[in-house]
Amino acid sequence: MKAALLLALGLGMAGGSGFLTATAFSQGEGPIRTVTIDIPTGPTGPAGPTGETGAQGERGPPGARGPIGPQGEQGERGATGLVGPTGPPGPSGSGPCAGAPTGYSPGILQINTPGGQVKIWTCLEPEK
Repeated sequence: MKAALLLALGLGMAGGSGFLTATAFSQGEGPIRTVTIDIPTGPTGPAGPTGETGAQGERGPPGARGPIGPQGEQGERGATGLVGPTGPPGPSGSGPCAGAPTGYSPGILQINTPGGQVKIWTCLEPEK
């Protein structure tokens, strides 16, 4: 009985510390900002008049099919080229907004439309 109680207490403490550790490591550079855009639709306009049916022309008969020409011989495979030198390393980035203008930060752009909702992970302009 005593051993079962200690085992349950130990498992609970291990699970709690794992949860706290995961929460601490998941906190990157602070809270993520979300910007939402709502795109409404206006009222539907009246239907336009039906257009006239176009004139139907006649199609002529298909022409005669020409004979198939002889197949040429397959050429020899060329030699494999040499591997070029490795290029210089690119500039190092500093997070998801590397190369963005000063002040931009990563965040979620949420677009609400009548057809549904879209979320995009992107760099957002600084708040004004």
